[in-house]
Amino acid sequence: MSSSVVAITRTSKGPSDEQVEEAVREAIRLLGGLDDVVPEGGTVIIKPNVAAAPIHVSGKYYDGAVTSPAVCRAIANVVRERPARPIIAESSAVSVDTEKAFKATGFLRLREEGYELVDLKRTKPVSVACPQGKIFKQMTTYEPVLKADAIISVPVMKTHEQTEASLGLKNLKGLYTDAMKKRAHRRQLFQQVADWATVVRPKMVVVDGILGQEGLGPFWGIPIEMDLIVAGKDAVAADATAARIMGYEPAEVGCLKECAEHGLGVMGLDEIELAGQSLESVQRRFLRPFEDERARIKNFTLLWGDVTCTGCRNDVVSALFGLRYTYKVEDEVEGLTVVVSNAEIPEGVKEDRLVTVGRCVPTRNRRGRYVPGCPPNTVRIVEAMLGRPVKRSYASE
Repeated sequence: MSSSVVAITRTSKGPSDEQVEEAVREAIRLLGGLDDVVPEGGTVIIKPNVAAAPIHVSGKYYDGAVTSPAVCRAIANVVRERPARPIIAESSAVSVDTEKAFKATGFLRLREEGYELVDLKRTKPVSVACPQGKIFKQMTTYEPVLKADAIISVPVMKTHEQTEASLGLKNLKGLYTDAMKKRAHRRQLFQQVADWATVVRPKMVVVDGILGQEGLGPFWGIPIEMDLIVAGKDAVAADATAARIMGYEPAEVGCLKECAEHGLGVMGLDEIELAGQSLESVQRRFLRPFEDERARIKNFTLLWGDVTCTGCRNDVVSALFGLRYTYKVEDEVEGLTVVVSNAEIPEGVKEDRLVTVGRCVPTRNRRGRYVPGCPPNTVRIVEAMLGRPVKRSYASE
């Protein structure tokens, strides 16, 4: 069977844990099982996305930001039948206590049921060479990651302010130590995710498309129920298929494009064999981060350049959302002009009311409060808009 087979299975609306397991099992069956994923008696790291607990925004909690425990339980059950040892492991976002995130998102129940649930931050950090890396030649992770025979990445289907979509390959960044996460976000995010995937290349991706997010993901997005499981042993192909389901062309997703160019898998529609549900029957265009109306601010000038990519666009919009809902200081940016990438600066704009954003800003225009980066950090954009430092949330690193 081709390694670029991608399985799409569907549950009923609002599925039970048993129905989720049935869909996961069917997807793995369509891929030919786990015999070529992990040896008998081997160890599998099942890596969900539990970056943090759901975010509270304007009186309501925004779910769909983390992987469902039911999906991880189902994968672990199939791994046990190999037989092999499944370890559900995560290192939550910078400054987030992983154990607290496990508790808030229902993962602690898995430990109570006898599944091995590991907070990687409480294990030994180790350094690993990245010989194919273009950004980093040395990276840091945790000992259980390097000792495992296989990694199965289990992301949730959601949009992301910096990468358009956050799927299986981007999810691998959660295997970094906190110090490495900080370093990574200061460098070219798309490329270094591809670098990392050459070191911890997943043997399988299982995308949790039961409940995800659209709009301002990865934390503040709008919950969207799709009731899908998307799985593949070619991580690029699996992510490309999930991206297409969300209404993206795979090349629009920066991390995915870089991983394909690294030769880590294929993303062309004619290179992928689909099994199960048809693509057309499950597609639904997700609201893009920059389209989220909740980030609109009055009495504020925002100018996009004609080379502005989604990284800058989404981060600026996310910063505006943060000003309104996280920091509640939108009145402080009244009269501000934000110029992104190569947009022209209007005449008469005072330097103290000007913010320029992104690596693509011409040198002559890096005036006012300039925010570098590709893509730039959201909180740094907020700080530039306000002209002062703010308390950093876990979503900023």
